[in-house]
Amino acid sequence: MSFLGRLFGGGGTPAPPPTTVVLPDDLAAALTADGTALPVAAEAALREALAARRQAADRAAAAATQRSERVPFWLARESEEDAAIEDRLRDRLEQRRAGDEPAEKSD
Repeated sequence: MSFLGRLFGGGGTPAPPPTTVVLPDDLAAALTADGTALPVAAEAALREALAARRQAADRAAAAATQRSERVPFWLARESEEDAAIEDRLRDRLEQRRAGDEPAEKSD
């Protein structure tokens, strides 16, 4: 505010200090409904909100980590039966290759 404004009272209400918060009456009533003092209730509500925000960020980070560690969809098996069939086929191929190797070496 300018010097002349202060001299002639041309300003409104002074600004509150930076650590002061002005709450609407309905919020103040809701915070103090259980009889808790307003400063204590406001601090508790802010701490709960910050904790919830921190937990949400942690869950999002964990979900992102899980997504990056998941098996790609083209490698994922749909059921355990598919896995068993693939394992049996792999075993049969290995047995067949193992059976063919001595014949190739003797030629």
